[in-house]
Amino acid sequence: MNKFGQLVKQARKEKNMTLKELADLVGMSANEIASIEKGKRVPRVTNISRIAKALEISYEKLLETL
Repeated sequence: MNKFGQLVKQARKEKNMTLKELADLVGMSANEIASIEKGKRVPRVTNISRIAKALEISYEKLLETL
C-alpha cells in the first residue's frame, strides 16, 4: 500500500464510508477504489479531485502523497 492509498482508506474509514459509497460519489467502481487503496493503481487527476471532495480532504494533500 502506498501513502496515497493509505490516506484515501484512512479518510474513507473515518467517515464510516464503504468502498461502494465512495465509488458512487466519485463515479468509479468499488474495485477501482480498492485498487487505489492497495496501491495497485493511481487515479486520473480528475478523479483525485473528486476523491478529495468526497472525503473532504485537501486536493494538495492527496497530491503530496503520490
